[in-house]
Amino acid sequence: MSERRLFIQGAGSLGLEAQDVRGAGTVQLEDIPIKDYAAPGLRRRYGRVAKLMTVAAKRALADAGELELDEMGVVTATAMGEANVSIELLRQIHATRGRTASPALVPNSVHNAPAGHLTIALGIHAPAVTVSQGWLSGHAALAAAADLVFTGLATRVLAVCADEVDLRWAQLLGDAGAGAFAEALERCELRESAAALVLSASPGPHCKGSVVGGVVRCDGSAGAVKAMLERAGIRSDLPPDVAAPMGMQAGALGAVVLAAQKKSQQELLLLNREADELGYAHYLPETTRL
Repeated sequence: MSERRLFIQGAGSLGLEAQDVRGAGTVQLEDIPIKDYAAPGLRRRYGRVAKLMTVAAKRALADAGELELDEMGVVTATAMGEANVSIELLRQIHATRGRTASPALVPNSVHNAPAGHLTIALGIHAPAVTVSQGWLSGHAALAAAADLVFTGLATRVLAVCADEVDLRWAQLLGDAGAGAFAEALERCELRESAAALVLSASPGPHCKGSVVGGVVRCDGSAGAVKAMLERAGIRSDLPPDVAAPMGMQAGALGAVVLAAQKKSQQELLLLNREADELGYAHYLPETTRL
């Protein structure tokens, strides 16, 4: 068993129910209930991804019960960041030839902005990091969480993964003469969602299972994948459940949250590829003997 396995103390999500339906097309959430999770003075500064992450994170913390937040690290993961904020910022710069750039947009255009908003809202002073590794960002979040715990930088980690979706993006691409890109975007069937896990190095009284994950360079051949799994302490005879990374905006983290929330008794092995990198996530239910 991998010594970097983390135990799930709490799980929270928003929009993952859309992931259960394939072939439903692009999905944008109608409502993000941020008013229930953040004060007006804070949430007015949030971009959409920050709102998604905040809701999922606070649901995970509530699921975990009373916890000391002082030594809780934070890992946020996103493939695209605040995409609409960046689009609007670039539109302003292009339209004014660089003379205008809204000071409200600039700080939110960086990928780690949601992590800043989240730690301020929660009063967390432990290390906070953001990973952005394309559609393997959820896998990378699990690896980063393990780094924080097993190097002693945090006793627990709140790992959150989210990306926004806007139904107008395809139309904007089409209007700009990029019809091929608009069609490719629609084929991705992106589904807006967020997922969060509270993770620690020991089981604890409310343990909902355990997970280990990461991203490695791998050529994808059966032998290379088998060797990679064995190095990670994962049985290589497990059948992989190959998720659709372009469809699951909460990625591997979302799949693990779904398994934990549904109290699945099945081991879950997620293998996703992007370019020459392989993301892996291995979930064990709470009843599995470690």
